[in-house]
Amino acid sequence: MSAQLALAAVAAAWAAASLWPLLAVPLAAALLTPRPLTRRRPALPDPATLLRQLHPGGALTSTRLDGAEVAVLEDIDGLAAVLELGDTATLASEPLPPLPPLATLLPTTAGDAPEIRLQLLITTTPPTEDAAYRSLTSGRVPSRQRVLLTVRARRSGGYTRATLEQSLLAAVRRATRQLNRAEVPVRPLSAASALKAVEESANHAPDSALHETRSAVQLGTHAHAVFALAAPGQAALLSLPTSRTTLAVTATSRSPAVETAVRLTVPSSAGSALRRAEEALRQAVDGKLHRLDGTHLEGLARTLPFGAAATGPTAALTGLLANDRLLASPATALSGESAESPLAADPLDLVLGGDGVALGLDRHGAPIPIRLFRTLPTRVTLIATLRCARLLVTRAAATGAEVVIQSTDARAWAPLLQPGGPTSITVFDRATNLRTPTSTHPQLVVFDSGPAPAPHPWRTTLLARPHLRPSDVEAMRESDLVLLQSLPEPQATLAAEALGLHESASWLPKVGPDMLAIVITGESIRWANLSWPQHERHVANR
Repeated sequence: MSAQLALAAVAAAWAAASLWPLLAVPLAAALLTPRPLTRRRPALPDPATLLRQLHPGGALTSTRLDGAEVAVLEDIDGLAAVLELGDTATLASEPLPPLPPLATLLPTTAGDAPEIRLQLLITTTPPTEDAAYRSLTSGRVPSRQRVLLTVRARRSGGYTRATLEQSLLAAVRRATRQLNRAEVPVRPLSAASALKAVEESANHAPDSALHETRSAVQLGTHAHAVFALAAPGQAALLSLPTSRTTLAVTATSRSPAVETAVRLTVPSSAGSALRRAEEALRQAVDGKLHRLDGTHLEGLARTLPFGAAATGPTAALTGLLANDRLLASPATALSGESAESPLAADPLDLVLGGDGVALGLDRHGAPIPIRLFRTLPTRVTLIATLRCARLLVTRAAATGAEVVIQSTDARAWAPLLQPGGPTSITVFDRATNLRTPTSTHPQLVVFDSGPAPAPHPWRTTLLARPHLRPSDVEAMRESDLVLLQSLPEPQATLAAEALGLHESASWLPKVGPDMLAIVITGESIRWANLSWPQHERHVANR
């Protein structure tokens, strides 16, 4: 972190209003001189420690804004807060409304006000490379996607903390107001939620070791590499062969341009995974990118929540020395070549949202994704044939979720364990101890008898029944999601009364075996064509 030490030296000297800057600047330049890079750092027990490692001297505090808690990170660059766009707690996963251009979210430029930087951070987890599932979704349904907006007020120019906080909160209010006008759900993250967001974005696990090399940063079981892009939005970025892809688009109130970066996250154990992901990225952007070798740790910091600091150590340094005016293009300071694009137009050509597990297709042939895995424990009741149950289980597994099946008839599920089936499925003939699920390792527990497994965030419990019995009605009413195949008249009536389906109930006895009713309890009902790609048909029919 020699870059941060250099900046700290200059900041302290400048604040002293003496001749010390004349000595501090040469020292900073020496610290910023490139050198061979291989560094191992102490294990990081939690995301708060990771945040302190990436923002030396930083402190995470909270303030209140319009009745809501807002986490504020204070570091050498200034103050930052994070907003979340979209409602990721809902089961129905619909695309977000088009986002306003970042230019409209920025405050009006004022020469005596701190610089405001906005960073749109889009983190996408693709499904596994399951050919049948990718055929069903055409690669258009991420397993999980999170959209965050970091708002940062920069310290450069000698502003007091009170002035910075006032400017930060004003910028948060403006961005929130503009997003609300565009009908985009938005909320500030609290300190606890912000740390969870950092943990998820970094793929951080407790006591992860940090190992920095010239070509990547390894954090625990995953490697991260960061690239500067010449074009800010590419739909193909959502389906790269990674564990997670993060797109960061940054705008500033001091420049009519945006900076764009992409961080690729892959398992460290897969030696060629990073090379494959980089090749796919270069193809997606037609080679218009620059790998940030030697600065991937700073790149990791800039592409996590609370990032959006001026890119590259020299950007912050020149900002201090020029009395809040950047002397060099941020992208040039970062990479040596341009990664900027005009800010006036909407910088994104991405359709955001619509993530989850694709349960089937609508009447237009488009996937119907449901967020089976959420921050809330989720309860599902499935009344369907074993063939359908197997199909839905394989689709959940294709998104990368762990699937645990606890069944009195374990042999009925054994075909899923044969070669050619998903590798993340285990089958037991009784209740078993369950691993604690997380946002990066969600869990589906399928059971057909006994009490439901204990609820937990990122755990979905699914009660599987071949027929609807009166004794199942209470469990159905308590479920967040009910999935129904065609039912005989008596069972259809029972389901309709339990779920308040009214006129929709008349369709349950009439639909074919390839149709599935998706009932979000108390909200809506949708009909999905299960569709059966050849490989899925083979697994389900065993």
